Amino acid sequence: MVLQTAGYQKLWRNLLLARKTDRALVKLQKDGHVHTLMHPGLGQEAVGVGTCSFLRPKDYLVPSHRGWHHIIAKGMAIRPIIAEHLGRSTGCAGGRGGWHAADMAVGVAGVSGTMGGQFPMTLGLGLAAQREGDGRVAICIFGEGASNRGQFHESLNMAAVFNAPIVWVCEYNKGAAFAPTSFLLAADSMLEYGQPYGMPTFAADGNDIMATLAVTQEAVERARRGEGPSLVQLETYRLGAVVAGLMEAELRPDEEVAEARQRDPVPRFRQQLLDQAWLTEAQIEAIDQETADEVEEAVRQALEDPYPTMEEGLQVYYEPSNGSR
Repeated sequence: MVLQTAGYQKLWRNLLLARKTDRALVKLQKDGHVHTLMHPGLGQEAVGVGTCSFLRPKDYLVPSHRGWHHIIAKGMAIRPIIAEHLGRSTGCAGGRGGWHAADMAVGVAGVSGTMGGQFPMTLGLGLAAQREGDGRVAICIFGEGASNRGQFHESLNMAAVFNAPIVWVCEYNKGAAFAPTSFLLAADSMLEYGQPYGMPTFAADGNDIMATLAVTQEAVERARRGEGPSLVQLETYRLGAVVAGLMEAELRPDEEVAEARQRDPVPRFRQQLLDQAWLTEAQIEAIDQETADEVEEAVRQALEDPYPTMEEGLQVYYEPSNGSR
């Protein structure tokens, strides 16, 4: 896939924003500012950035609980994400959602509160998109650990029966919490789960942002044409903790983690940008500095933002502000 210069700049910018936001949230948690769970997505950023950077604003996205790279690439602003983790009123859910980030102004439908809950959520959004008939699609990003829930198979089957415009994207990171994939799945690959439902499958290296973009765009355009759902497997690796500050013990072999670090998507894409002459060194460094400044300023503002008032805290519903960038 060949992009214009602005396209490569967008991918690089989103990739850096995702990495820097993730690191900022981990630091805030360790400094005692975050009083909710924080699930780092370190190492998996190319999945969300490659999948979501060129979706339409009206397309629906249901991200995983480790999905800061998903929602940033879809268009959510950094400050409301950070402020939400800090419990501030300027957060995307008024400071009451924690890591359950959502902003329907940019199509982010929110993170499910239960493992596997994203599947029926996405199914409903996909069927709604089909009724709306304006070409929008629904994207669900999940880890293979969530696929051993019954909702996964029920939702894939119903999506296939109704030919819903849905792309199921598995962030295949070879485990769930401390359990390896072999403890969770009987199949050798997530791709096998598309076959019983007659669903086309796609696969790519999820740490290769351009390969990820190519296969997910193919699945998205197929859904837009009314050709139904697809299942995509993007192989990646979690380099961060299971939960920041709580579950950081590492049970994976040291050599496995070391090998995965060699495939870190951020330096890998930086080198690709230079090797292919898609961006110059000066352009790359300028975006690096801009994103560092943006995240630093978002953290500063969020730390100064107020907590919700008693009245705000008792509201049952919250109308999110437009957090699009």
